[in-house]
Amino acid sequence: QAEALSTFRGKYISLNGIQELSPEVAAPLAKWSGWVLSMNGLTEMDVTVAEALKQWRGKSLYLHGLSTFGAKTLAELVKFKVDHLSLDGVEQIPNSLAKTMAKWKGKRLSFNGVEKLAARPARYLSDWGGKELNFNGLTKIGAESAGALSTWEGKTLTLKGIERYDAHTIQLIASTHN
Repeated sequence: QAEALSTFRGKYISLNGIQELSPEVAAPLAKWSGWVLSMNGLTEMDVTVAEALKQWRGKSLYLHGLSTFGAKTLAELVKFKVDHLSLDGVEQIPNSLAKTMAKWKGKRLSFNGVEKLAARPARYLSDWGGKELNFNGLTKIGAESAGALSTWEGKTLTLKGIERYDAHTIQLIASTHN
């Protein structure tokens, strides 16, 4: 049955109800030629599933249910070949995730579930070579984190959740390369 997923002719597959994904399902899913794959109910991803999914060549992958990543899974995640990777289930970005994602070759990276961004992960992410970085869950940003993100050379930094604009936030917004 899983092989049927690879032959689906539509451009969008939503599997938001699944909480677990086996390598046996991930492998044929990675052969699917659609654009958007949404698996927001997935709460963990082991390395064998990540190894299979990194073969998928779609445009956007939504994994909002994932909040933590093992080192081996992270090593595979950075190899994903999608343009947009949405990790909106992450509430806090550990150094290991930021350092790894700074090497990811995609264009759009979303961390809209993050409510607080520490300075070190912000520094790592400021080295990411993508075009759009989203932190719409942040309600405020500290001076060090804002300073680090202000050096990012991408095109669009979204901070739609910021509730109060202080001098650091204004400097960050003014320095983004839109």
